[in-house]
Amino acid sequence: MHETATSVRSRRGNGCRPAWGSFIVEADRRRGKFTRCKIKTKKEDGDAVNIVAGCASDIMLSNVQFSLKMLEPNKVSRIFPGIEGMTISYYRCPI
Repeated sequence: MHETATSVRSRRGNGCRPAWGSFIVEADRRRGKFTRCKIKTKKEDGDAVNIVAGCASDIMLSNVQFSLKMLEPNKVSRIFPGIEGMTISYYRCPI
């Protein structure tokens, strides 16, 4: 995963436009529409990166665990631990 700021958004149809589930990754932070997270740990495991982040929303604080796997240069898949087969694909868009 790159250390520079990048916008990662789920794609609906053609083009890159904000969608539910879009987020921005910057070095040790992840920002979404409703949450802001600080990455506490990340560990590479083959072609995936396992991440634990402390996240805050207007309602609560929580620790979140997820994995990201690069599928193509501009496509990443979010893997949900403990839910086999549950993945969401995102596409990198210019900021």
